[in-house]
Amino acid sequence: MHHAIVRWFVSLSAFCAALFISSCELATNPLLFDGSPLSANFTVIVTGNSFSGSNTIHLSDVFSGIDIDIDSVSVINVSILIDSLSNGAVGSTTISGTGSVDGHALVTLDSVALSTFSSERSIFDPTLSGAGVTYGSAGISYINSMLRHPESLPSSTSISVSGTTSQNGRFKAHIKFYTQVFTHP
Repeated sequence: MHHAIVRWFVSLSAFCAALFISSCELATNPLLFDGSPLSANFTVIVTGNSFSGSNTIHLSDVFSGIDIDIDSVSVINVSILIDSLSNGAVGSTTISGTGSVDGHALVTLDSVALSTFSSERSIFDPTLSGAGVTYGSAGISYINSMLRHPESLPSSTSISVSGTTSQNGRFKAHIKFYTQVFTHP
């Protein structure tokens, strides 16, 4: 029993020392915040099996609530949610097309069932590549390059969707951007 208590105390001491050292480390390195998520929402009305639409996002909204000097920002996730299926669109309806940011491909879908995104899913999910989803590194790089210079962000950025579906109908598509903001202490 005595040895178990000694081992527990030594383990607890090591943990406390590691916590103290990491706290000191946090004081000398930039702080990390989650940026405010940005959403581009589309009501997609498919006529003749094709659709297109665009919306704008304001990249500067990432910084809302952060009043510390910003060191850098990066996109850590992009997700898609497709809901509110109506007028003939059902979960098995397939979609092929592209989502882009200022003309730079963000995601490409190739015969993907709408039900694939019935709950919010990351475009980086490796299980989606076998389902016909390909994320566009050009779009991610484009956004990250703009976010590297927060002082010169454009007033708005255009998010566009276009493509075809296996049948006419109506649905809502939501593309959401998640970021991390590094600040100076």
